Amino acid sequence: YNKNIKFIIIGEISNIDKNFLSKNKNIKILENQKNLKMILKNSICGISNLNISTGFQSKILTYMSFGLPVICSLKSFNETGLKKNREILVYKNNFSFINLILRLKENKIKSNMLSINGLKTIKLNYNWNKILFSYIKIK
Repeated sequence: YNKNIKFIIIGEISNIDKNFLSKNKNIKILENQKNLKMILKNSICGISNLNISTGFQSKILTYMSFGLPVICSLKSFNETGLKKNREILVYKNNFSFINLILRLKENKIKSNMLSINGLKTIKLNYNWNKILFSYIKIK
């Protein structure tokens, strides 16, 4: 893969994975973080939990709310309701996963389009005030 790409893992990770991945100088493990803004500032994309398929992935919404294009596995994508190649990119195998990262790095138009569409989706469908208003109306 392209040695100019650095991966930052944010969140919980098993000790086995941490030991294995920390041997690679292009991988940085931060575990849980409270302020993501500076960490995500110059990122190419956000990657949703790669093999988890239960429930909607909050990482997807978090990355989109920061204006990052998102890549997730087909397994994770199935429950999102998001539009593939418009709001999110989806990979089936490791080869397509790496190709999507490289495509976002090289194609700023595609990257910007995914960022804009993701932010619009967040604002329209996941606005906290709209959700609270909906719950207030229930009696």
